[in-house]
Amino acid sequence: IRAYEEVVAQYPNVPSIHYAFGAVLLGSEPERGVEALKAELKVTPNHVPALVSLAAYYLKTGEPRSALPYAERAAQAGPGEFPARATYGRVLVELENLPKGILELEAARKLAPDSPEVRFSLASAYGKAGRSAEAAKERQEFTRLKKLDKAGGGKQ
Repeated sequence: IRAYEEVVAQYPNVPSIHYAFGAVLLGSEPERGVEALKAELKVTPNHVPALVSLAAYYLKTGEPRSALPYAERAAQAGPGEFPARATYGRVLVELENLPKGILELEAARKLAPDSPEVRFSLASAYGKAGRSAEAAKERQEFTRLKKLDKAGGGKQ
């Protein structure tokens, strides 16, 4: 961590430096990790990985309202990036905005059709929306993809 601190101090305005430091810190010192990710956004306002990381952190800690602005910005800045669309969709579903959340998750599925994660999220969203046939189909696909991953054949 000391090496990262030195690099950040020496190159505070270089894109992705704060992000790399924040990603390392999130596991051991989440508060400092969040601050580093926010510092990245001051240097690079549309840094999609930092935005996604912040949204995912807040979603994981049960704060979907705090996750929303980061997830929304990530999806806007990276409309062709699977993690951005999937995270935004998960946040929207968590906030009970099922129609828009499902649309985002479906967009993520188009970007990464072999991702078990998005299939699981879609199954849950469809279930919440009362779309049981679609939920069952996504659960089945999730199970198939997880088996492929365990066998070493999944792409993720």
